[in-house]
Amino acid sequence: MSTPHDLELERILQARREVGTTTVHPPVARCLVAVFLLTLVTVPLIDQLAGGVGSAAAERLAVALGRAAETLGAGRPIAANRELLGQIETVEDELEEDSATAAALRPELQGVLTGCLGSGNEKALVGRHGWLFYRPDVEYLTGPGFLEPRVLERRARGGKSWRHPPEPDPRPALVALARAFADRGVHFVLLPAPAKPMAAPEELSARFAGRTGAQASGRELQNPSWERFRTDLAAAGVEVVDPPPASFLRTDSHWRPDAVDATAAALARRIEDQGLLTDIPEAAFSWHRETRVVTGHGDLAGMLELPAGWRLIEPETVKVERVEGPGGEPWRSDPGAAVLLLGDSFTNVYSRAELGWGDSAGLAEQLSFHLERPVDVLAINDGTDLDVRRRIAGWPPERLAPKRVVIYQVALRELAFGDWQPVDPPLPPVAVGGAATEEPATGASQRIRVRATIAAVAAVPDPSSTPYRDALVALRLDSVRVQGDAERRGFPDEILTYTWGMRDRSLTDAARWLPGRQVELTLTPWAEVAPQLETFQRLELDDERALFLDTYWFGPR
Repeated sequence: MSTPHDLELERILQARREVGTTTVHPPVARCLVAVFLLTLVTVPLIDQLAGGVGSAAAERLAVALGRAAETLGAGRPIAANRELLGQIETVEDELEEDSATAAALRPELQGVLTGCLGSGNEKALVGRHGWLFYRPDVEYLTGPGFLEPRVLERRARGGKSWRHPPEPDPRPALVALARAFADRGVHFVLLPAPAKPMAAPEELSARFAGRTGAQASGRELQNPSWERFRTDLAAAGVEVVDPPPASFLRTDSHWRPDAVDATAAALARRIEDQGLLTDIPEAAFSWHRETRVVTGHGDLAGMLELPAGWRLIEPETVKVERVEGPGGEPWRSDPGAAVLLLGDSFTNVYSRAELGWGDSAGLAEQLSFHLERPVDVLAINDGTDLDVRRRIAGWPPERLAPKRVVIYQVALRELAFGDWQPVDPPLPPVAVGGAATEEPATGASQRIRVRATIAAVAAVPDPSSTPYRDALVALRLDSVRVQGDAERRGFPDEILTYTWGMRDRSLTDAARWLPGRQVELTLTPWAEVAPQLETFQRLELDDERALFLDTYWFGPR
């Protein structure tokens, strides 16, 4: 006769047997398999009927397989594997970008997630009272210290296997850059742009309701490694400037115009108090400011990819102080200026109209206004710290010769997520003394018609994964032959070119070109178009050799 204990034991044994066993009746199993197969077939079928998605991707993959086979045959299996993996990712991105099914469903689904559940996506987080936040900014504050040994080790191993491993520690690169400038009499200043959750934590979480900024937890919200980072840089002689308390746009990842102006004024006072420009003669300064009202939607609202016409995200209106010349013309960067400002979109916001908040009113313009001096600026939208430093590495030394102060603005999140490979600037071999350099002569536009073979095309991301609407793409050309100009026999056989890779969040034809394609192009020297195009996001080749090639532009400006 079974006892209560035996019955309990039997129930336990039966439960354990059933946990590892699921009984599905044949009709149900067949139905589930049919639904699964139908889903797999339906999506590509709809995409093909809508526009033949996949043909270009298949061609790209076929070319990649051929090139990988050649590389493997040359005894370079690791290089072949890297090239093939990179092209596979590009093909996957193209399939996702061109999918009519995804384009139709994604905005509607995101609208439901955001409108009903208050959910964002992999880039944008939905806060309180209509506020949006950039996920990397939040992860910078909530994650572990970016200088912790285990974090540095994990990031060094965590890069994509087909690219060179990243350098996660920002200190060596910044110290080396500051010393390279200091050895030539140039004062280096690091300006970390704050993260939005630091300024408005109460709009991210109700936990901080009624408290702002430093009041949120009784101390400044920061990454655990920040103080160590500051201390180490100070010990190495690198000046780090904290901007004044900043306010941020509600649906954008950037600071408001008053925060930009306050930061520029603080930088100008610091430069003047330290007497860094006292031996530089002051030129006539004719710029003035005009107040303008600008209304727009932030970059974070664009990253949500909500359906057209939905009013979940209300527009925002701000007043900007536009820096203008006597005739109302916008402020211009001066390559011969003694002050150089390096930065990213925190510098460009309010400077570039394509960011949606007006023009000629950004950090460089306000700094120039408060200094009453010209300023040279290089700021790249969606550019990483490595992009900026590589860009100046490609400058001729004379571009940096007149510089006395270099301000390097970097987003705080880049300290935790950037690639800090050291890059040496092309500084002149002797200390500068403040003498102005002669600007290159400008004459008729140089147009060069060439026939060439595409050797490499930079990887282009899914447009929905970047906050910016436009981007340039790099292409390396070889077997270059100039047409119709016998005097250009010395033209290099291999060059680097840029053109539009993304316009208004759509990929261009050039972004889909494949290595091995024969092209005929009309080139313009990059130096000629740089003033108009240098601040746009540039999709670069993962090849340091490209830095040393002659650079050209093709296509409309």
